[in-house]
Amino acid sequence: MYGTRYAAWLMGLMVLAGFSSARGQGYAGLTYDPNTHGRRGQAGMTFLAIGGSARGEAMGGAFNSIQGDPSAIFYNVGAMASVPRGFSGYFGRTNWLADMTLNHVALAYRTRSVAVGLTFVSMDYGRIIGTVIQIPPTDGYLVTGRIEPEAWAAGIFASMSLTDRFAFGVHVKYAVQDFGAYPYWIATGSTTGDYTYTAADLRVTAFTVDLGSQYNTGFHDIMITMAMQNFARPKKFVNGNFDLPLVYRIGVEADVIELVAGLPNANHALRLCVDAVDARDALLDAAIGLEYAANLSVLKPGSGVALRVGRRAGDAEGRLSFGGGVSTVIGGVKLVIDYSYSDYGPEFNAHQWGLSVLMP
Repeated sequence: MYGTRYAAWLMGLMVLAGFSSARGQGYAGLTYDPNTHGRRGQAGMTFLAIGGSARGEAMGGAFNSIQGDPSAIFYNVGAMASVPRGFSGYFGRTNWLADMTLNHVALAYRTRSVAVGLTFVSMDYGRIIGTVIQIPPTDGYLVTGRIEPEAWAAGIFASMSLTDRFAFGVHVKYAVQDFGAYPYWIATGSTTGDYTYTAADLRVTAFTVDLGSQYNTGFHDIMITMAMQNFARPKKFVNGNFDLPLVYRIGVEADVIELVAGLPNANHALRLCVDAVDARDALLDAAIGLEYAANLSVLKPGSGVALRVGRRAGDAEGRLSFGGGVSTVIGGVKLVIDYSYSDYGPEFNAHQWGLSVLMP
């Protein structure tokens, strides 16, 4: 009884924190109407909001309720309490817009009820040639040379099963985004057209906090989950301030086969995941994911295959994602390879690969 009350208290605390953060989803003291698109582009360090799991992105990012997967740390830190005991790791790579790439790494160690570990995210912006406006003596621009931006985040997390049904976790990250010290022109008068040549150190650092919880209702193992990511103070950049890409999720997950048949199937699962996603720079929307997983242990012990499809939240043009994965056991170590394709609209799609290693 005490454990149930404690779990309910923690979930209520997260609801209040998410509500208060959603109330403050403005910029420079402004409040944006959720019925408009005024919240677009109101966050910085947005590489922190790009999904880190190939499996999760194939399901449209509806990954808040999945258990037993080390890549879930990039959606809900509370899920890490359910990874297999011992060491586990995840290594992911995403081909992003305009030759940009991201790498996601998660390492975890779980005892009976506690999981601890490290995370690392980095972004490669590719080849960028820097330019500045050339005002006097002629109009045009000057080439300043190659820009080599730096963007990464390192984190440490802990997740605990407080009861046999409820898990809670905390993830603290130190994030850096550095565009170097580059010159630029700034106006010195509103009507005179005078400019001065200056330079700024375009480096920003921030500590962010993720909170996450998962609760098994006990009814056909239906999961109810909540997570908050990238909670941090506003940061200053040159002459302005910006907020980090705060995301708040509430999710539910169920095995459709178990709901229909009344009992779980040892060889087949059809997981339906639905997440309500409230992001700082996007409208409140739903992410929906479906995963069919088949156990192929009759062919090779520990092997399996999965097919996935999903609808992402918050994208006005492209929403569809799909992918799959295969798993096997080699020398007592379980290996899982996942792939996803995400459509973000005309001329923009993303490919993502992931490798999970589970060492009991």
